[in-house]
Amino acid sequence: MENSGWSLLNRARVEFGETITRGSEPDIIILTDRVLYFIEAKLTTKNKTKPSNPTQRKKYESGGSCLFHNIFKTDYEAIAVKDERFELMRFWILGNWIAEQLGLDFEFYGLVLQSNEPNLKEEFEKHILKSSKSEFYRLTWEQIFSFIAQTEETLEKPKMINYFQNKTIGYNASNNLIKAFNI
Repeated sequence: MENSGWSLLNRARVEFGETITRGSEPDIIILTDRVLYFIEAKLTTKNKTKPSNPTQRKKYESGGSCLFHNIFKTDYEAIAVKDERFELMRFWILGNWIAEQLGLDFEFYGLVLQSNEPNLKEEFEKHILKSSKSEFYRLTWEQIFSFIAQTEETLEKPKMINYFQNKTIGYNASNNLIKAFNI
């Protein structure tokens, strides 16, 4: 990528009315020769967000030659305000637009704890139009741990296993550390 932000992500932000310095940005972007991947990782929070100013829609519906209407089956209000999937909506539209510019498929992963948002995929998919070129997935931290645990031994594997086994997310009411992952 580039030092000052990925220029194509910046172009997408401008296309949909965001400012570059305060625009949407997924936690991880992976670009391959076939697929653009966005990963939005949540550990202690959930994928429930609303616009701070619901009347200011920027250009989400009109930008990208009205791409919104080709990738969503419900309207802005239903997605962003009623179901509070504003952040997911923004990443879905930006990722689809970028993938289209590059001639790639797009995969968007909502990474959550196993115990959080078990119906995330279904709840977001009720808003999006299915396509062979783009897909939304729910992925869990525990699935990543399981995958790592099953891989062959490397120098990095013990470090990753240790991280997952010992990661904490604060204290409970009894002042005991809370393990992040249920592994």
